Amino acid sequence: MLATVPTTPRGWRALSACADADPDLFHAPDDEREPARWLRETAALTVCAACPVRAACLAAAEAERDQYGVRGGTTPAMRGWRANGEPIRDGRPYYRTVRTAPAAA
Repeated sequence: MLATVPTTPRGWRALSACADADPDLFHAPDDEREPARWLRETAALTVCAACPVRAACLAAAEAERDQYGVRGGTTPAMRGWRANGEPIRDGRPYYRTVRTAPAAA
């Protein structure tokens, strides 16, 4: 059974697993370094993994070209952004540009 998206002002966001989570979990402080970043992003990705609207969230992040927060089960680097906001390659998410092996002839 598919979940219906509510027609509230928050739309699909009302169904998100992170709706009541600490927003700081999904956005890095300016002075954050490793391993703190990795630990925070891993915790945020764990919340995203159980989210029923993860695909809608990822689509919104890509449409908005979000360069900073963990959204839709992806980090900014997964969506093609460096920590300083510069695009990786041409800005296209690299998880969509992974090469696959050619089909056997």
